[in-house]
Amino acid sequence: MKIDNTNIMVCDCGGTMAIDGKALAKACQLTGSTDIATSLCRVQTDRLSKSMQAAAKNNESLIVACTQESD
Repeated sequence: MKIDNTNIMVCDCGGTMAIDGKALAKACQLTGSTDIATSLCRVQTDRLSKSMQAAAKNNESLIVACTQESD
C-alpha cells in the first residue's frame, strides 16, 4: 500500500494476527485492498529486500508493520 510518498508493507506474522486488507485500506482512505504479507522476516525476505531496494532507488520511504509471532 502506498500513502503519499511512503510505501507500507503489512505482515500478519505467520497468520497470528487477523488483518483485513480491505478494511485497512478503507481506514487509510484508499480504495481496494492492501496486500498482507505473511512472513517478511522468514520466507518472504526476498519480497522485503526488493521493496527496500525500490524505495531507496526511488527516494521513497518504507514502513514495515510487523509484530513478533505469538506462540
